[in-house]
Amino acid sequence: MRTALLALLLATPAGAQVMSFETCINEVAKDPDAARQAAARWITQGGSKPARMCEAFALEAQGAVDTAATRLTELAQDTRAAMEPEQRAYIFATAGRIWGELGEANLALQTYAAAADLAPSPGVLRALAGLQALQEDWDGAQSTLQLLAPDPTDALLRARVFRGLGALDQALAQLQIDPLSTAQLLERARIQAALGNRPAAVRDIARAQALDGDKAHTAEIQALLRAL
Repeated sequence: MRTALLALLLATPAGAQVMSFETCINEVAKDPDAARQAAARWITQGGSKPARMCEAFALEAQGAVDTAATRLTELAQDTRAAMEPEQRAYIFATAGRIWGELGEANLALQTYAAAADLAPSPGVLRALAGLQALQEDWDGAQSTLQLLAPDPTDALLRARVFRGLGALDQALAQLQIDPLSTAQLLERARIQAALGNRPAAVRDIARAQALDGDKAHTAEIQALLRAL
């Protein structure tokens, strides 16, 4: 999707394209510093959207991630930059991804919401619903999830949202198909505990613990056991 969309997005006016976006992105992979300098020159020579995007990706590769997210957000919000709704949504969503990786949940939520308003693709809607759930906006997350076709990959998120809404039976129904992941088992344990079914919760925690080979969920498991 990214390659096809960028091909549409990154057409530049005649005479302005001092380099191609593909060349610039290839340079980002090899030498981000050189790519950023080239993109900056390209911007001054009228490169417009592709040059600004390439600069942002170079900044991200350099480690200036917050600056990259800011530049992409500004580009997406720039009404003077003519582009199709799907193209603007892609830039908003890319900014949202970076904001999310930075832990800037509010900015990620805002940019993904803007992307969803323009072009509500499944990936954007899932990301938006996840952020809404993270902020415990259960009604908002449920409304967003209702825009998605049923998909097994959404089971964990749907279960969390139903639990947040207090619809525990519906939450439990999302997590009935094995094999379940460690995260799904722990979520089901929370639901079982909320339903007052402590033995079932303990069984799910034990299964999750057995699956947690890298101990990534140890603190979460211990907290759940203490809460029972």
